[in-house]
Amino acid sequence: MTRKEHKAECVEKLGNDWNKVHAWLDASARDYFPFVAHRQLRHHRAGVKQIRAMWGDEAAKAAELHIISDEGRVPTTRQIQRKYGPLPSKKTVSAVRAKHGIS
Repeated sequence: MTRKEHKAECVEKLGNDWNKVHAWLDASARDYFPFVAHRQLRHHRAGVKQIRAMWGDEAAKAAELHIISDEGRVPTTRQIQRKYGPLPSKKTVSAVRAKHGIS
């Protein structure tokens, strides 16, 4: 889903777009571009727990909606790592970013 779609779903179901939740969940995408596996970093139960600690229970519900829309469920960290495999090293990411002119 796009950020706009995640926000619309939250407005419909929670009455708030929770933009900061979606921004936080997907922030790592820019750091790991072009690796789709950025979801390993925050799209799991531990990510929901972090959001609950930062912004409360309603924000955690927004995170769960976001993750379910992207993954079909809220997986454990182990489950999401099995799905996407190991994260690339920072050295590999830096090399790919440099190759593609991404700063």
